[in-house]
Amino acid sequence: MKASALLAKILIILIFLGMANASQLYSYQERVIICLLPLEYANAEQLADTLAPFLSPQGKISAYSPTNTLIIKDQPQVVMKLIKAIKGVEDLSECQNFHNGPEADHQIPLD
Repeated sequence: MKASALLAKILIILIFLGMANASQLYSYQERVIICLLPLEYANAEQLADTLAPFLSPQGKISAYSPTNTLIIKDQPQVVMKLIKAIKGVEDLSECQNFHNGPEADHQIPLD
């Protein structure tokens, strides 16, 4: 059986079971967000180097030293895990630039 046929069958099964939506399955892997995370008790430059290995292949992390802020660009679930490791909560509202209410220009589904 060809790999593409097997992948198609798995995708159909997942959709049938309600575990995936075909449009979300493709875009979920491609979607990235940017989080500006100000730090109080840690050095942003040192933390950026420490956390870099935990990013996805799409991810990037850098530090803005004048405000001691981490700039994290990655998939939402990766960003949330990093926030939890740094701040102790798995909440995108810790990002200085995050808005997910009705007035937001972009809304990020967290599931």
